[in-house]
This record gives sequence, structure tokens and C-alpha cells, in this order.
Amino acid sequence: MKLRAQVDDDEKIDITQATRRNTRNWAMRITLLVALFGLMAWGVMSYSSWIRQQMALARKSVENQVLTMELAVKFRDAQDLLQVGRLAEAKALFEEIATKDPKYPDLAPALEQTDKMLALEVQYDEALRMINLGDMTAPSSF
Repeated sequence: MKLRAQVDDDEKIDITQATRRNTRNWAMRITLLVALFGLMAWGVMSYSSWIRQQMALARKSVENQVLTMELAVKFRDAQDLLQVGRLAEAKALFEEIATKDPKYPDLAPALEQTDKMLALEVQYDEALRMINLGDMTAPSSF
């Protein structure tokens, strides 16, 4: 009887140990699974953050290229307007360029040239007005 009681006690201990071992194995598996999901989530967030940064850089680059092209077209249009004598429109385009990019190449000399041409146009218009009025004796400030 004593032997049978000892076997029963050993069996209970074995069952308890097996239950603990199974519980520990399941706990380890669940912990590992949670850790893997956490690692995956961290990886996805890091990658998506990097992608967002790259998209922002690409967007900024495209916007800069578009602005550069837009300013180049406006500058060329202003130069063409200068050539055909539409000085006020050319000056307006040059000033628009200056508001967007004050350091645009060749902008300062173009604005100076436009201002000089506008001053000459004013003098020319005044001289024509005097000629049309027949006032050839007016003092000349030209």
C-alpha cells in the first residue's frame, strides 16, 4: 500500500511538473509571439517614417524644380517684352521674379536696364509732347 501511495504521489508530482512545463512553454511562446509582433510593428513604423521622409524630400525637390522652371520662363518672357518695347510689363515680371527669388541670376542687371529704359521712354515721351505742342524753346533736361 505504501508503494502504491508513493507511486500516486510521484504521479501527482509528475503531472504537476508537466503542467508547469506546459504552462512555461506556452508563456514563452506567447511572449515570443508578442515580441515578434512588437518588432514587426516597430519595423513597419520605422520604414513608413523613412518613406514619408523620402516622399517629403522628393516633393520638395519637385517643387524647387517647378519654381526654377517657372522663374526661368518668366525671366525669358520679361526679356522678350523688353525687346518689343513693353517695358512696364517686363518690369512687372522682373519684380514678380524678385519677390519669389531675390537672388535670381541676372535679375539685378535686368531690373537696372528696365529702369533705365523706362526713364528714357519718359524723356522721349516728354520730348515728343513738346514737339507736338510746338514748344521748341522749353529748357531741356535731357
